[in-house]
Amino acid sequence: MMKMPKPICHHCNQTRRVRKHGKGRITGTQRYYCQLCKKTFQTKYIYKANEALIARQVTRLLSQDNTPEMISTVLQVGLTKVRYYIL
Repeated sequence: MMKMPKPICHHCNQTRRVRKHGKGRITGTQRYYCQLCKKTFQTKYIYKANEALIARQVTRLLSQDNTPEMISTVLQVGLTKVRYYIL
């Protein structure tokens, strides 16, 4: 049986002291808790806007003179979430 690598905390980028923290209520996806920064996270998300690189992608597309509406369409996330990252 192959051992799974420890997940990396999305908030502080550490693998030390990351522990399992139950399962997501709706999706049943494994949740994790980082004892260093005291935050929880998942390694998989159903809703794309929660993925780690969305904020960077929004910034990049905005710098290329794309409108928030165009960014929303390209990244397949809601316009409200795109505006959240812009502010």
